[in-house]
Amino acid sequence: MAYYFFSLIMPYLIVAIPIMLLLLLIWKKTERQDERNLGWKTAGYLLLTPFRLLFNGLYLPAGALVAWLFYRNAKQNKVYKGRVILLGLVVYLIGFLPLQSGMQDWFYPRDQMSTYLTIGSNEQKRGFNFLMNNPEGTIYWSYHMQDEKGRQIYEAMKQSTPAKERPYMQHDDEWRLLLQQDSEKYRESFQDLEFYIRPDSEVFWLVVQNQRYSFQASPELLQLLQPLMKVQSNP
Repeated sequence: MAYYFFSLIMPYLIVAIPIMLLLLLIWKKTERQDERNLGWKTAGYLLLTPFRLLFNGLYLPAGALVAWLFYRNAKQNKVYKGRVILLGLVVYLIGFLPLQSGMQDWFYPRDQMSTYLTIGSNEQKRGFNFLMNNPEGTIYWSYHMQDEKGRQIYEAMKQSTPAKERPYMQHDDEWRLLLQQDSEKYRESFQDLEFYIRPDSEVFWLVVQNQRYSFQASPELLQLLQPLMKVQSNP
């Protein structure tokens, strides 16, 4: 839970701390005239400038335009206010960087099975359910946490490691394994996972959030799944 909290707040800290230091530098180094509520006006310029509107798929710098209109009519401290607006434009541009997703990937690597499978072998409060679809789409095997085989598959899948990235190509003998699991609130996007497995391959694919990740199946996982798939493939 702590990791998730930091992954959410860290991008804001990464941006906010340098911006506040730069704002302090502007305040100290720029010659200013006495002006009523200059501190509030500074905050207004800095917060207004990064504001953007989404229109037909494009982000429009509406806040920067409004800030410029205020700046144009300003009578005092135009140099200072102009620098604050420029700092706001920096924040506006930073807003296009994928800091949030990058930080999430750093705390929760998408190519590590430990990111997705977090239920302990002796855990009582959470559970899972496996559905294995054969290449024809029929639900051929079903296991849950109370099944010894289900627990073995789950634990063996945890031991799988990232495979060298290779292009995914659909095969006629491909099995589809659906995993439904109880997860912590901050891992809700990993409650339903979809795996693609082939009887003659040591590599399988995970599909999550429209992305595919390849994994090297652990020997234990191969011993558990390959006989199940071959029984159906060779009736």
